[in-house]
Amino acid sequence: AAFPGRDKRFIYVGHYDANKNVVAMCEAFRRASAKVGGDWSLDVYGGGPLESQLKQFEDANLRVHGYVNADQLGPMYRESRCFVLGSHREQWGVVVHEACMSGCLLLLSNHVGSRFDFAKAENSVLFDPDSTEDFARGFETIMRMTDEQQLLAQRKSVELGRQFSPQVFAQALAGM
Repeated sequence: AAFPGRDKRFIYVGHYDANKNVVAMCEAFRRASAKVGGDWSLDVYGGGPLESQLKQFEDANLRVHGYVNADQLGPMYRESRCFVLGSHREQWGVVVHEACMSGCLLLLSNHVGSRFDFAKAENSVLFDPDSTEDFARGFETIMRMTDEQQLLAQRKSVELGRQFSPQVFAQALAGM
């Protein structure tokens, strides 16, 4: 495979609530899949008050898994090509850092605070969380990327993720 070990999979990890914009995420994914083709999937992990609404979107390409333990997340990120976070408000979003460290491309709302550090032109697509149409365009953009573009994005994500660690922080403090 041109993209070893990673299926054409989007992954979301987080709370199922209105702020996280998860219903729009599922709707946007469905629209993009209908337009581009059905070889991509979206796996949704977490829990919260909107779980029953999300379950209504389930089909062969969109799966709502519920809560998983933190120690299971690493392999799930590493088996996915792109991490999705469509929050209306997100101060930082540690899941974005986790996804970068695992080599995921990023599909992020332009309201996610960590986008300034992790989302660059080479590894991410940003969208307006108030527009399901813009969210769908973000999915489409990732789906249409070549394997080569995705591999370059994967490397960029890891490079950016490594810039933030306890060791890097400690070195910066020691240098003050």
